Amino acid sequence: MADMVSREEYEKLLEENKRLREQLDYLMRKMFGKSSEKTELTQEGQTSLFDDDGVFTEPETTGKQTETVTYTRSKKRTTRQEEIASDIPVKEIVYTDDQTVCHNCQRDLQPMGKSFVREQIRFIPAKLYRERVFQTTYKCTYCETHQEIYDQSSIYKAAVPNPILAHSLATPSLVAQVAHNKYELYLPGYRQLQEFEQFGLKVTEPTIINWLNKSALLFKPLMMHLKAELLSQRYIHGDETTCQVLREPNKKANTKSYLWLVCSAKQNAHQVVYFEYHPSRGKEVVQQLFQNYDGHLLCDGYQSYNYLDDLAERSGCWAHLRRKFYEAREGSASGRSLSQTGLKQIDLIFRSYYHPAEQSSLISIDQLVENFFTWVHTHEVLSETKLGKAMKYAINQEVYLRRFLKDSNIALDNNIAERHIKQAVMGRKNWLFSTSQLGATTNAFFLSLVETAKANGLKAWKYLEYLLEKLPQLPQFPSKEQVAVYLPWSEQIQTVCR
Repeated sequence: MADMVSREEYEKLLEENKRLREQLDYLMRKMFGKSSEKTELTQEGQTSLFDDDGVFTEPETTGKQTETVTYTRSKKRTTRQEEIASDIPVKEIVYTDDQTVCHNCQRDLQPMGKSFVREQIRFIPAKLYRERVFQTTYKCTYCETHQEIYDQSSIYKAAVPNPILAHSLATPSLVAQVAHNKYELYLPGYRQLQEFEQFGLKVTEPTIINWLNKSALLFKPLMMHLKAELLSQRYIHGDETTCQVLREPNKKANTKSYLWLVCSAKQNAHQVVYFEYHPSRGKEVVQQLFQNYDGHLLCDGYQSYNYLDDLAERSGCWAHLRRKFYEAREGSASGRSLSQTGLKQIDLIFRSYYHPAEQSSLISIDQLVENFFTWVHTHEVLSETKLGKAMKYAINQEVYLRRFLKDSNIALDNNIAERHIKQAVMGRKNWLFSTSQLGATTNAFFLSLVETAKANGLKAWKYLEYLLEKLPQLPQFPSKEQVAVYLPWSEQIQTVCR
């Protein structure tokens, strides 16, 4: 007969069983449940927060991000939801009748006007055409007949713009389209090859990858300026997510690498979204990425950000904290009750922050925050449960979570960074991996330019095409003034690329 377990061991087994069941329930909800984090405590239009993997020692971003939307009064839904841009060309189609005689008297009918029937959109498929570039040659007949006076050549050739790649079929429009397909529509290379073949161009996947990699090198001076502009701003946001690079020194192909994101706060005039690839996510990356930065960073509670405290001030993300309490809501009865209480208090903080007019006659946001942390400190729960981890996260991040109360320019959450980094996450689900470190850096460059263009009101593909036309014409080491012309908020870019 098996030995009887002691009372203490029995209670430990019960707690272990509860913890494992909680993890199982969480994983089942992640796979088969709803992704929305709305609860009965969340009023419609207040916040929309989505699930996230892991705890704060793991990457924050997994593709299911947080968003904040504003309150809107319910309006009667119109029958037509489409919007047509005003600059789309208009072509009128007028139908006439071949039978132009009266059915009664058989006399000719006279046209008396036209009546509107409907409006519709016609799609014209893309097409390719081949450019054969020639260079006109000139000669000076006078110099040619007076060679004893002029020892210089009398032959001249017309200037030809430098190509993106020497001896390549790639053009700015073609590479911009490949980048648009990959970084905005998330299409991997092999899917694009099928479309190009239908248009009459048969290329290989390594070829279009080479186009992107070599083109990205042209962006290096511009990327340096964007990063410098970003780190000169007082308020910024940070986040990071995983990526996979097959060929990295001293690393297995299936190990994780990282894309780090830094972006401008909402109120900054010049919006910059900057991605940077790194093989690791250690403290050395944080120190290198934010070197000499003395502003304010809003980020999640990942432990490597602790090494920023000597460099810059930082604040925490309440949306990230809320997510942890939301994930803990399906635990034991007591744990579920506490999770709901925590969610309710955090939701009140969100409502007070985003809709202060509605809270004018109620308790202040300062007092709501104080009440929440008083509640957290007065409850002890099992540390290994999700509720325990949520409580621990709140306590560890309290100093940073309170920072927004002292400065109205500090946001309550990191949603702006999560929205930008979601583009990398969506792409990762389709590209799956980068073959080399160069490919990972290329992804970071193009994602930066695409997201920065959109943040500044530009059409990303148009901006990329313009850059790919103009940057090859700059000298090998362009000056700051030469590069500044192509920053997304410059007057020239704003005129051409909208």
